[in-house]
Amino acid sequence: KSVLNFKAEGDSNLITLQKFQLNNSDINVSAQGSYKIKEIAPDFNFNISKFKLGSGENMAMRLNVFSKQNKIFSNIPYLEIGKAQLKDIACILEKKTGKTDIYISGKDTKGAFSLDGTWSHPVSAAEKNVKQNMGYLELHGAADAISIENIYNGVKAVTDVKVPAKEFLEDFISPVQMTSEFYLSSDFQHFSYNIIQTVLASSSK
Repeated sequence: KSVLNFKAEGDSNLITLQKFQLNNSDINVSAQGSYKIKEIAPDFNFNISKFKLGSGENMAMRLNVFSKQNKIFSNIPYLEIGKAQLKDIACILEKKTGKTDIYISGKDTKGAFSLDGTWSHPVSAAEKNVKQNMGYLELHGAADAISIENIYNGVKAVTDVKVPAKEFLEDFISPVQMTSEFYLSSDFQHFSYNIIQTVLASSSK
């Protein structure tokens, strides 16, 4: 049995979500907030205390979003996907003329990661090339001693992949941490990437 509580109101510029709550044996989700349509300015809280994945494991997270002038700030204090954990994820989207700058950072159980880049907006209708009208995305990413085991646990929880020699593999990757740096670009039809370096190291003594 699912129970949905929903209350919202709005006009041509402002949508207000006063209450959203969905509960059943597999899901417990709630949200409230507002969105200014013309300004593209969200301000809301979103909470997942339970979301059963296909593998049978649970996902949980809390997301807070607010807007100030030309920036959208978001924060995820914690994100749990099965046994995988991320925390202190912060994102800033800074809207500028013709583009949006992107800044993302966060931590896992052992290290930290970051992304920064720019989304160049689609050109105007009078100039647009229909085949390339989603703009252009350029990202630079870095990982500092993040846990390979944490990545494995997240993928396993989402996909329920069957792993041969599971115990051996899990023992092997448990102490392994990855440091890496890369660039990625895309027109949302094709993409290219450049991995500058990747270093795998064991934290075991």
